[in-house]
Amino acid sequence: MKSIRTTQLKATCLALLTATAFGAHANLIVDGDFEQPVTGPGGFNSGYTAFGSGATFGGAWLVIGSGNNVAVTPSSEYTSIGGPLIYFVSHGGAQSLDLTGEFDNGAAVGVQQNIPTLAGQTYSLSFWVGAVNTPDWGPYAGSATINVLLNGSPFQTAINSDPSGDATTWKQFTYLFTATGPTTLAFQNGSPPRGENGLDDVVVELVPEPTALSLIPLALLAVCSRRIRTQ
Repeated sequence: MKSIRTTQLKATCLALLTATAFGAHANLIVDGDFEQPVTGPGGFNSGYTAFGSGATFGGAWLVIGSGNNVAVTPSSEYTSIGGPLIYFVSHGGAQSLDLTGEFDNGAAVGVQQNIPTLAGQTYSLSFWVGAVNTPDWGPYAGSATINVLLNGSPFQTAINSDPSGDATTWKQFTYLFTATGPTTLAFQNGSPPRGENGLDDVVVELVPEPTALSLIPLALLAVCSRRIRTQ
């Protein structure tokens, strides 16, 4: 029994050390992949759920701006208005968010979420911008732009300048920021009128201090070693 317990303890310690070494951190964003509410079943111009200014969804997202709406869109949806079929394919999961909503008049509509960041701490922000590009059909041609705001102030402009084809092409953007306290993170449609401006897989994670990060495996190793010797 002693050898079995020792083997199990060694396996547990190895798993903890591996997870620490690869920097497993919690995403501070709620519903960053826009899987709530569940929409569908999709199909031709159907399945999406639109939310106007002031509405909330997904447990923490708030729609900001005016003159338009945003739409949680299933990956099975497609459309055509006198042109080729356009397929709204999510980056991850079954759904994504379209910042152009049911139609796009170029309004700076968007979404925001309050996240529990701590003053003086550095965080990594990652997200994907999606769009189709059919040059012969104006509403779905060209690049897609999303403006990122922190606490109401401009932070970054993310431009997916190379979408291609009739299905959504995704491009990842990653930035670092230092919090001054709790953070309000917002994404706004920054494109001229076009048929799609996708957002998906939003992640905000704490970036550990290098010194603190290096000490965690050593502390775990010391604890595990003591436990194994006492078995």
